Amino acid sequence: MTRPAGANWRLSFADLPQLSQAGHSSRTLKNYLQVGRERIERAFRDGVPIERLVAARARLVDQLLYHLWTLEIAPHKPHWSLIAVGGYGRGELHPYSDIDLLILVDSADEQTSELISSLITSLWDAGLEISHSVRTLDECEQLAAEDITVATNLMESRLVAGSPLHFDEMRHRVGPDRIWPGETFFQAKIEEQKQRHKKFADSSNALEPNIKQSPGGLRDLHVIGWVLKRHFRVDNLDSLVALNFLTPDELKSLKSCLYFLWRVRFALHLVAGRREERLLFDLQPKVAECLGFTPQDNAPTAHIEQFMKRYYRTVLRIRELNDMLLQLFAEAILGHGQAEPEEEIDADFVRRGSTIAIRDVSQFSANPSLMLKLFSHMANDTSLRHVDAKTLRGLRMALPKIDEHFRQNPDNKELFLSIISSHHGVGRAFFYMKRYGLLKRYLPLFADVTGQMQFDLFHIYTVDEHTLFLLKNLARFADPRYNNEFPLASQIMQNLRRPEILYLAGLFHDIGKGRGGDHAKIGAIEAREFCIAHGLPNEDADLVGWLVRHHLLMSSTAQRKDVTDPEVIAQFAAQVQRRHRLELLYVLTVADIRATNPSLWNSWKDALLKELFQRTVDWLDRPETRLHSRADFEQATINEVRRLVEVRGGSLAALNDWLAQMGQGYVQKYSADQVAWHFDALAGQSEPLVRIRRHPSDGASEILVYCADRKGLFADLAQTLFEEQLSIVSATIHTTTTGNALDTFTVLELNGRPIESSRRLQLIAHRLRHMLTNADDIHYKQWMMPSKLKFFAFPTRVRFMDGNTRWDELEVAALDRPGLLADVARTMSDLGVRIHGARIATFGERAEDLFLVSHSDNSRIDQPEIRKKIVDSLKEVLDKRIGQ
Repeated sequence: MTRPAGANWRLSFADLPQLSQAGHSSRTLKNYLQVGRERIERAFRDGVPIERLVAARARLVDQLLYHLWTLEIAPHKPHWSLIAVGGYGRGELHPYSDIDLLILVDSADEQTSELISSLITSLWDAGLEISHSVRTLDECEQLAAEDITVATNLMESRLVAGSPLHFDEMRHRVGPDRIWPGETFFQAKIEEQKQRHKKFADSSNALEPNIKQSPGGLRDLHVIGWVLKRHFRVDNLDSLVALNFLTPDELKSLKSCLYFLWRVRFALHLVAGRREERLLFDLQPKVAECLGFTPQDNAPTAHIEQFMKRYYRTVLRIRELNDMLLQLFAEAILGHGQAEPEEEIDADFVRRGSTIAIRDVSQFSANPSLMLKLFSHMANDTSLRHVDAKTLRGLRMALPKIDEHFRQNPDNKELFLSIISSHHGVGRAFFYMKRYGLLKRYLPLFADVTGQMQFDLFHIYTVDEHTLFLLKNLARFADPRYNNEFPLASQIMQNLRRPEILYLAGLFHDIGKGRGGDHAKIGAIEAREFCIAHGLPNEDADLVGWLVRHHLLMSSTAQRKDVTDPEVIAQFAAQVQRRHRLELLYVLTVADIRATNPSLWNSWKDALLKELFQRTVDWLDRPETRLHSRADFEQATINEVRRLVEVRGGSLAALNDWLAQMGQGYVQKYSADQVAWHFDALAGQSEPLVRIRRHPSDGASEILVYCADRKGLFADLAQTLFEEQLSIVSATIHTTTTGNALDTFTVLELNGRPIESSRRLQLIAHRLRHMLTNADDIHYKQWMMPSKLKFFAFPTRVRFMDGNTRWDELEVAALDRPGLLADVARTMSDLGVRIHGARIATFGERAEDLFLVSHSDNSRIDQPEIRKKIVDSLKEVLDKRIGQ
């Protein structure tokens, strides 16, 4: 067997600068540490096993501490002890790990403070950052009894220098025979882990994971080690085999996961140049390269995605082993499952409380269909929330039985469909099927997206994790207890005759990612084939395929088009064709956005999707009400405005005069409610005028600005709103026959909510009025590129698009950053381009804005050379900003 590179490597202290027993200087100490660190870091890059390196780093610090203690403390206080605690106590140090010390003293006096202060100063002068506590034996015992975190730290303590007798007495006093016995300690650590997982939304796959604290991270492995040490009185993971908790292969897998995370952490510290536990976007490229994942010219982020895929698969395996071990510990320590009565589920399965167990684990291999049957029971019985540990092991051992013959078995296909048809259990059942490896065995396509990340700020979960969240959202819509959260989606979901249609579409909607090409097209083909193979009628298979193919259609239409425009509704309705498909697409869209990134969802998106849904329903179900032309739309709007004005006691004659003054095209740009609001707001008022109200959808705030038009006005307004920390989601620009500008902005606070504070409304209005009356004082503030955005290579795209019959559509897709809209507007103003409307959509680090534009005289921009000049100028400005 070939030994790994550097398997015999050791840090030779004889080759390091020597520490003299006669004395020391800070320069000597720094040199000793520096040379030692460089040797260890070079060994890391040479591929020396990581377990040797973290131990060598701890020994390097041990030697320095022992040297200083011997010189400065031991001659005066021979009964004191210098003790390493926490990770340093375990003998594991990464380049910038915490160095936690306990100085155990017999009593605290003035000399104690002076001696310790001198020691700490020497350590700081040497360049060693430590955290320390000074305690007596009594204080150690009292604090450990009160706080399990202190007890855990002291449990992992290790004597570095000083009195072993003092140290041994401390270990005895804080041991399980005195405080925190094994049972109590175990229960507290289980609860601690639950709360930690909850803090991270129970997800291992956030795209900037904390490698120490996230579910499946190093802390989950620490919990296993702590329980072994506290209850079973053993000090290493190898004991798990001797205690019959793990097989040798499982132990090998566990240690492989540990060592990989250690290498990631070591590289992360080197790259960051500080103690850092989060795999931040800006650090991921360099960490990947440090670990040997090589960039490719034709795929600049592929190496990052490969590295992160391995990371996510590693933490998934840790979660699986952590689950199984903690259940086995619970049975051994607390007797869980032994005292609970056993109830028969069927001939193969029993339940003990909320835990399901197979009667004979060997039956998984003898009858592999039982693996699917296990999860079918969980999907159809919401009270079954856990899987017995021995059952999990048997399941995992039998997974190789899931082969092509297994997948073609009609009974297994029926079982799979029974799972995915269950409203109330599909989210949880699929969660466990994914965690324990069954889902990717049954559906090999899912294995390809397991751990698949996308190097962007839009998708904050890996593809597999996002898919499970989507299924969970669908299942939540089906539960009447949550009807108040998304009433329309819940109503549709709960009335479905075939819910498996949506669940299958959700399962396949992103399964084509990571393979190049259009993932929706790829997924649609595979979804349909899967449905046909599982016996679904052609009509249902076609519907699932259509939903996968068009799962982004409703979201992109709502965010990038004017959903009040009858032409937009007509085009969208022509693609959807039937109300049933519209209902399914709406539910899938809401579940998808909510599962992509919680911060993406806000009241404005909710309102846009609902409005698009309702207008399309009206179009499909009530043909007689369709507005087939802009003239029809304009007349219907005017009729409704007149009705609203009459209801409010206004003058129709005055309204007619006012509409004439507004000029051509005005009514086509706004809803009847908005026109009536403008009429009321402007009646008897002089310009400049600023009004702010809650948008009729109730999902955003709407700002009306009426003033004398001038060049660059829209850019100045956009800049002012940006400086007020408002997010513009849409804008409409109009010029009246009298040369006044009537511009409206739909805005949100940065938290995605409408403006709530009346004081803030007043301040925003005041700021806008001040800008309008002091145009010469406007100075555009320089913005700084947020650090996260500097590492995304999203090319600027500017193009004219066909489809609008009145204005030209100009799409600007660019790296999102502060002041983007103002830069675009100012550039177009300088080019003599008039903006009539804007739809602002942001997808993580990417902005995709759509502008309705014309020449300054309102004529179409149809000259190729002028279009090219506009496109080139915008790209030049936006790319220049990115480089700053």
